[in-house]
This record gives sequence, C-alpha cells and structure tokens, in this order.
Amino acid sequence: MSSDSELTTIVNTNDALQASYSLLYRLSIVCKGFDLALDNRLAELRQKIDHNAPPSHIHEAIENITKRLESSYRQNSQNAILKFQALANTATDKLQNINGLPPKIRQQLKEFISQSAPYSYQENIARLGAILEFYHQALTNKPGGIGQVVEQPESKAIPKHSLLDDKQHQRICDELQCIISELDFEKPTNDELNHIRNQLLDGVAPELIPSICQRVIQLMINGFREERKQTQEYLLSLNQDLEYMDKNFGQHVDLSKQLQQSYGVQNKTLKRQVLNMGVELKEVDDLEYAKELMQQRIIQMGSIFKQNEQLETQFQDLTIQLQNLNNQLDQLRQQSSEQQKKITSQKQQLFIDKLTQIYNRSALDERMELEFKRWRRYGYDLGLAIIDLDHFKAVNTQFGHLAGDKALKVIARALQSSLRDTDFLARFGGEEFVLLMPKINADDLHLPLDHLREHISSLPFRFKQQQISITATIGATLFRDNDRLLDAFERADQALYEAKNQGLNHTNVIL
Repeated sequence: MSSDSELTTIVNTNDALQASYSLLYRLSIVCKGFDLALDNRLAELRQKIDHNAPPSHIHEAIENITKRLESSYRQNSQNAILKFQALANTATDKLQNINGLPPKIRQQLKEFISQSAPYSYQENIARLGAILEFYHQALTNKPGGIGQVVEQPESKAIPKHSLLDDKQHQRICDELQCIISELDFEKPTNDELNHIRNQLLDGVAPELIPSICQRVIQLMINGFREERKQTQEYLLSLNQDLEYMDKNFGQHVDLSKQLQQSYGVQNKTLKRQVLNMGVELKEVDDLEYAKELMQQRIIQMGSIFKQNEQLETQFQDLTIQLQNLNNQLDQLRQQSSEQQKKITSQKQQLFIDKLTQIYNRSALDERMELEFKRWRRYGYDLGLAIIDLDHFKAVNTQFGHLAGDKALKVIARALQSSLRDTDFLARFGGEEFVLLMPKINADDLHLPLDHLREHISSLPFRFKQQQISITATIGATLFRDNDRLLDAFERADQALYEAKNQGLNHTNVIL
C-alpha cells in the first residue's frame, strides 16, 4: 500500500516536470513571429523539448532567447537613430544645393552641419526639427534666423510665390492629401491630420505650404514614435515575462529533482525496514520481544510516512505554482494575439485607402511592378487607365468635405463592382483612380472604360436637397514592347490631359 503511494507521488512529480516543459513549449509558440533570429532559437527550444533534452540544456536555450530579446531591443533603437541620421544627412545635402538660398541662412546651415552628430533618440528628433526650420526659411525666403519668424510689416505683403510656381504648389497639395489619406494613427494625431487634409481640399496659400509640410512631418514623427513606444513596451513586457518564467522554470526543475531524490531515499529506507523486520522476526523466538521489535519498526515506518506527507504537500505547492504559470501564459497568449492582430491590421492598412477602402497608391506601386514583370514574361496585353473625376473640387467647395468623401466612397464601390476579377483598381490620390487591366487587347480596351464612365455619370447624388451628377474623364493606353515601368503611366496621363482638353466626360486611348 505504501509503495503504491510513493510510486504515484513519483509519477506526479514527473508529470509536473512535463507540465513545465509543455508550458515552455506553448510559450515559445506564442512568441513566434516577432524576430527571425528569435524564431530560430525558439524552434531550437521546441526541438529540445520534443527530444526530452536534459533540463540544463533547456535552461541554456532559455538564456539564449532572453539575450536575443535584449539584443533585438537595443538593435531596433540603434537602427531608428541611424535612420534619423541618414535622413538628416540627405536633407542637409539637398539644402546646400538650393539655388538662391539667402547668405545668412546658408551660413547658419554651414555652422549647423559642422556640429557633432547627436547621440540620443531625442537629440536626433530635435536635429530633424531644426532641419525642417531650415526648409521653412528656404521655401518662404525669409531673412530671419533659425528658430524665429521675422514679422513682416502689414503694408508689405508676403510674396505669394517664392520658390514654388502654381503647378508645383498644386502637386505638393495633392501629394500631401495622398500621404495623409494613407496614414492611420491614434487620436488626436489622426484628427489633426484630417483637419489639415480638409484645409488642403479647400485650398491654401503657397506661403503656408512649408509650415503645413512641417506640421505633417511632425505629426508623422509623433505617430510613429507612439507606435514605436507601444512596441517597445510590449517587447519589454514580453522579456520580463520570459525572465520570470525562466527563473520559475529553473526553480521547478530543481524542486522536482529534490522531490525525486527524497522519494528515492524514502523508498529505499522503507524497503530496508520491511526486509529487516522480516529477517528479525524469523530469528526471534520470544513473542514479547517480537512484539516490541515490531512496534519499533512501525514507529520508524510511521516517521517515513510522515516525511512522505510533507513531500506530498511540497508537490501540491509545485502544482499550484505551475497552474499560476499557466494562467500567466494564458494572459501572455492573449496579449500576443492582440498584438499580432494589430500588426496584421497595420500591414493591411498600408495598402488600403482609409477613405474609400479600396487599394491605395502604395498597393498600386507594388501591383504595377508585379503586373509589369508578368507582362514581360508571358507577353499578354496589359492596359492602364487613369480615371479623373471632373470638377470634383467644386463638390467639396459647394457641399462640404463630408459630401465629397461620401461621393468618393460611392464611386469607388461602383467602380470596384464593375470590374473583372483580374482587374486592379486603386485610388491614386484626391479624385484620381488608376486601373490595371491584364489580358485585354486594343480592340476591347475602349468599351469597358466607356461603361465605367457612363456608370459613374448615372450614379444619383443628392446633397443639401440638390440633385447632382458627377462625371469622369479617362485616359488609357496599353504597355508597349520597349516600355519601362512608368512609361505607360506617363502615356495614360498624357491621354487624360488630351481628353480634358477635348471635353469632359470623355475617354481617350493612346495605343
């Protein structure tokens, strides 16, 4: 009876050790996907667990994983600083090459460049801010020093055009709108970016462009900094959890060894007591002496059973600790799942236009490169069309930005629902869309584009109790044998320009 109890306890101890291994195995799966080198080390850990490696080998693998987490954190911080420094160097190089830069600003720039490179993350941010101020002074051609704005007398109007002509001004406004539409930060950064986008849609004076650019860049830095902070906090928390579980795992392994050794000693002692009692009883003829001898042995075995009860209590404590670790692992798994969902969502948002929920310009660049390679490899026809909504800025001006945004959403859905499965539609920026049409020949290109144009003009819009229609002009082309990646796009843009001159709500194809 006692031997069965001891054997059960030993088995339970082995189960506890296996539970620790299982806990560690599951933890390694939870941590998968954040760093390639870390994934490799986690895979090695799982392999050791699968092959029942000695605890010392597993403990060594855990230490390597912890070191990798610390190294990854330091490397990410260093990489961010290097990127900031590279950006600063490029920006200062371009500043020096600007023609017509006032001598005072050029001298200040020279002194600024001669300063020693910043060391910390915050110092690099401050350096970028100073460079943005240089750009502000260069674009507005103000004589003031860096970090201060010279007040202009009211009688002297600031020149409307300094270094920007009308075409450059409009292009910058469109580019800024496109950039803002692809950003997705938390409040209040996102709200301020949307406010700037509405200002750009209303139209801004050229002299305000530098300050708007500066503010957009600062908001982007703030947004990326906050995302970086959240990622760092998660990695630090993950590192701390791993260290804690590593420490507790080592303690549980040591305790399991001690329990096994104690059970082994107790088991041998108990067997020896039973054997000795049998031998002694055979040699004793006196009944009273035999009774006294049995009582002594029973007392000794009772002491062994009491020690076994203490070992049982320790085993129960170990089981509770393992359960606590398992609960912590469940929490870590939930946090990891939320983080992975967030990362997946961010990756998807990189290629989705926030307003219309169709593909954005980044997705277009990637898809165009892919379709270009397929076209060159397989030789099938590839069409490209630019769809521009006619006088769309008037919708924003007359009915407001909410009405314009609603119209863009409706038109994007209408276009998407009218395409073939193989076609690819993206919002290029503002009121422009780009369409890639694989495997379509010259004879078939014009007709589906006219259908899209007619579909847009047939959409019923009603704003402020007024019924309106929105039309589109389309420029299109096919890729030619000697085309480079952007040649067809430039040709379609030229076709669109010609179509606008020929009359709105028109399709023009250049083959």
